[in-house]
Amino acid sequence: MNNKGILCFTILLAFASMQLDFLNESSNAREQLQRVKATAIEAEQLNAIRTAIEINTDMIIEQAMQAKLLQDKEAEEIKRAVNQNLLRFARAVEETFQENPQTVFHSSKGPLTLQFLNENSKVNVIKADNKVITAEYTFTGGLLKNKVVFAEIRGDHVSQIFQIPAGYTVKAVISK
Repeated sequence: MNNKGILCFTILLAFASMQLDFLNESSNAREQLQRVKATAIEAEQLNAIRTAIEINTDMIIEQAMQAKLLQDKEAEEIKRAVNQNLLRFARAVEETFQENPQTVFHSSKGPLTLQFLNENSKVNVIKADNKVITAEYTFTGGLLKNKVVFAEIRGDHVSQIFQIPAGYTVKAVISK
């Protein structure tokens, strides 16, 4: 009878040990799940910031072109105005997101500058008749089309990249 008692006690200890291991693993799995959820939420937040930057970039370029077209400005002057507005926008975004999440704009040659934007973009103006005028801003990416503008949006565990690639185009149309 003593052997049966020792055997039952040993089995009970084994089950208790397995139960504790299971609870410990369950707790670790819960912690891991919470970390994954937090990372997913952070990724979504950074994605929302990237999307807002994309939408605002398009809008800033289009509005700058429309304003200059209404003033009958030439293509080169329109390009400079668009690029100045773009650079101002990039600096405002960097100032807004200095810390978590941090956003920093760059060019493929280093810091983003007005000179870089002016050298790697162009504006074409088409006057169909004296009533409808179309302007098209293109980030050319340089002669080899290998230059880009990008912003890294960094969180604690995730980062997103906003990019203006070679060939990026925005159109603006006005009618007088």
